[in-house]
Amino acid sequence: MKILKYLDGGPILNLVFLIIAVFGILIALYYGRKIKKLVFNIKSTNLIRSYENIIPQITVLYKDLPIPNLTVARVAIWNFGNDVINQIDVPKLDQIKLTLNNPFQFLETAVNFTSKVSNNFAIQVSEAKNELVITFDFIEQNDGLTLTLFHTGNSTDLIVKGAVKGADKIEDYSFLTWYNVGALVGKLMLVKIGGKKGTFLGTVIRVVFAPILFLLILPGDIVLSLGNGRLKYKLIKKEYFLV
Repeated sequence: MKILKYLDGGPILNLVFLIIAVFGILIALYYGRKIKKLVFNIKSTNLIRSYENIIPQITVLYKDLPIPNLTVARVAIWNFGNDVINQIDVPKLDQIKLTLNNPFQFLETAVNFTSKVSNNFAIQVSEAKNELVITFDFIEQNDGLTLTLFHTGNSTDLIVKGAVKGADKIEDYSFLTWYNVGALVGKLMLVKIGGKKGTFLGTVIRVVFAPILFLLILPGDIVLSLGNGRLKYKLIKKEYFLV
């Protein structure tokens, strides 16, 4: 048969295997690079805004002091790279911090999630209460924390700053609420259909379905990531989605 002829070690088959091998090497090199990348996701909801201009008779107090605005912000900060970030990698003059535009202040702060106790995350609010500095011992891939903050500014008054030596400034990855949703669903499907680990049936199902799911997920993931100018295929912790 003609089909068997092409599959029997012919030049076409060899060329296909060569292309696949080269493509595999390029992917391995791309994803095998050591990258330090600190990113954040932020969601803000303005609860009270300039009420005194609308109803002067109403006064909102916080610890007996009037506040004109009240905003709750949820913030996630994590290492989206594959290399460890140590505290020594953060310049002293460009620390990881959250700042508020004058004259707004932080009212309450709470840490909702940390990836590891050994990361030793700590937050320190400035005396003027308009700056919150975040420190840690180390952050491995996908290590991070989430915070809930109440402040007197509006949604646009909270700014995340900071840098890592040998990397870029901390980047706004708030679009990740939608990015990698397909990959996350694919991972959950794979766990569901894969059966128990270590069983023969589970192994067979994973081997059969993993390539199919990967091929279904990757195109959509590429399209979404190209919109941000990058090609990424990574899963992130559900806590960082802030949904």
